[in-house]
Amino acid sequence: MEDKQERTEVDRFILEWIDSVPHLEALLLLWRESRRAWTPETLAQRLWVVPAVAKGILEDLARDQLLSAGTGQSEYRYQPDPEKDRLLGLVDDIYRKEMIRISTLIHSKASSAVREFARAFRLKKERE
Repeated sequence: MEDKQERTEVDRFILEWIDSVPHLEALLLLWRESRRAWTPETLAQRLWVVPAVAKGILEDLARDQLLSAGTGQSEYRYQPDPEKDRLLGLVDDIYRKEMIRISTLIHSKASSAVREFARAFRLKKERE
């Protein structure tokens, strides 16, 4: 029973917050190495993407408050939080075991433009 609840929680997180597989892999990488500050260039090397793409990923994750941006937004890091750590531990574990299912879940989501539109309403509601 707990396994099913954890999968459901992970799936909900993926559907709500993760825009692409590189976004997920970047978040998990920064979570695993939370003591390290990351620049777009260092992340680009680890994800095998160009720095501009890495910068966009970092900005997206920081905008969603999954990462924090340093001064001048040239460095990013994961800020440990007990509840978020627990959830990312589950995400990491399930992603390792079910990479194809999680990747398919991410790719089956609505377009990023539709998700951005929905997020605008969620952020407005949270502020009220």
